[in-house]
Amino acid sequence: MSEATAPKIPGKIPLDLEHHQRLMVGLSWDPLDTKYAPSPENRNSFYLYDVHRAFGFLLHIRSAEKDEDGKGREKNYAHFDLDLLCFALDHDGNKVAYTGPAPEDAIDKEEVMYHSGENYNGYGGYDDEQIHIEMNTIPPTYENLFFIVASDSKFSLNQVQNPSIRLVDCKNEKTLVETPLKAPVDQETYAYIFGRLYRKGSEWFFQEIGEFTDGEQDWPSSLKKYL
Repeated sequence: MSEATAPKIPGKIPLDLEHHQRLMVGLSWDPLDTKYAPSPENRNSFYLYDVHRAFGFLLHIRSAEKDEDGKGREKNYAHFDLDLLCFALDHDGNKVAYTGPAPEDAIDKEEVMYHSGENYNGYGGYDDEQIHIEMNTIPPTYENLFFIVASDSKFSLNQVQNPSIRLVDCKNEKTLVETPLKAPVDQETYAYIFGRLYRKGSEWFFQEIGEFTDGEQDWPSSLKKYL
């Protein structure tokens, strides 16, 4: 597998809405501090690592290091910090909704997409940031839902430890797609386009895109080329 591209699923994945009534996209990564990373030979170390991650996350919340964080990338932030974003576009590629980690963006106007909230450094366990989608109540104009990973720190994606993203059926907690983010080692990239959920008639499909970018762009305009 080439390091320059993320693994792709050929074709498209049909989604049976009788079963896939709620979907979740989960983004995971490990924190910059790996002092307490688990050893494969010591099963107890996995438990201790989870305790350390949870404790570090609580300390971070109390310190509120990025309370003044704006919409642009925080280029001086010294922890790994990835953000999970979702843009909903209509048939013509116009933006109709957006969901992201900021409190004002956590739930879209139709209340069918909602974000778990900001995770600043990878502490907290699996699926550090999540977006849930209520598939049975999506408005007709939400024809394309794009999921994007963006670095909100000084680190390129090829420097972040063990980032991965997955699409999950919440009814049975089955992972439908899971992709490690294998960013190009010789190129600085700060965003990754995971894929899109799209409607075709009465049916829904998921198409993995797997493209790394520099992250500095007008996302709705850039995403039109995938329609």
